[in-house]
Parts: sequence; C-alpha cells; structure tokens
Amino acid sequence: MSRFIPILLFVGLFSCDCSLTQYGKVLDAETKQPIEGAKISISKWTETTSETGEFEFTITTNICPDRIVLVEMEGYKPFKMEIRTENNQHQYLVESDYGYHEYNEPISSNFNPKIKEQGSYFDLYSTKFEAPNPDSIVFLLTKNVNGM
Repeated sequence: MSRFIPILLFVGLFSCDCSLTQYGKVLDAETKQPIEGAKISISKWTETTSETGEFEFTITTNICPDRIVLVEMEGYKPFKMEIRTENNQHQYLVESDYGYHEYNEPISSNFNPKIKEQGSYFDLYSTKFEAPNPDSIVFLLTKNVNGM
C-alpha cells in the first residue's frame, strides 16, 4: 500500500487544472451609470453585478471552458461575446444580429421625406465594450426601446 502513495502525489502535482479570472463592470451605454443586478454568465458559472456595476469570477476547473460571456439585465439588450486568446493575442467576437419592425402605416423617412418607410431594422444585442485587457472588461448595455 505504501508504494502507491508517491504515485498518487506525483499525479496530483501534474493535474490539468484551469484557472480563469474575469473582472468587469456593466454600465448603461447612454448614461455611463453602473447597472446593479445584471447577470453575467461564463459557461455554467453565473455572477450578479454589485451596486457599483462590478463583478468578479474566479473559476478553477479541470478543463478550461469556452470564454463566452453573456450579460443580461431586464430592460436592456443582452450582450454576448467570445474571448479567444492565442500567442498572447486577444480576439473579441461580439454577437450581433438585427430584427425588423414593420410599421402599421408607412412613415416619412428621416433622410428624405419623399420616401415612405414600411419598417425599420434594430439591433437585438448590445455591442459596445471597453477592454483594457482580456481579464477586465466594461460592458455598455443599450436600453430596449418599445420592446426593441
């Protein structure tokens, strides 16, 4: 039995743990005020922002999760981003999609009053952020207007 103890300790020293730390802040895109209570998710882990809009993740697991960050708050458009790091280079892939709202009646265009518009496109996601480094990100959430 004593022959197995050094082997078990040796295996434990070389385990494949992954440690991920993510700091950040969630602000209203228009007012730049902090948003308290926003839900931040990375893979299966979730945190909520403080009254100052800040959050912090420290995740230790056997396998590094995809670094896909989802930010949600009622009354705001969600924000979704994947952070890829390779050779100390960081790529930020921000989710972007559009919806279309059809008007009850055609309205005059803001650009040319002679043109009647049948509807308009709108962003489904918030897309603005600031990232001084990949471990610290400021998300700027856009308010939903009339459910859009």
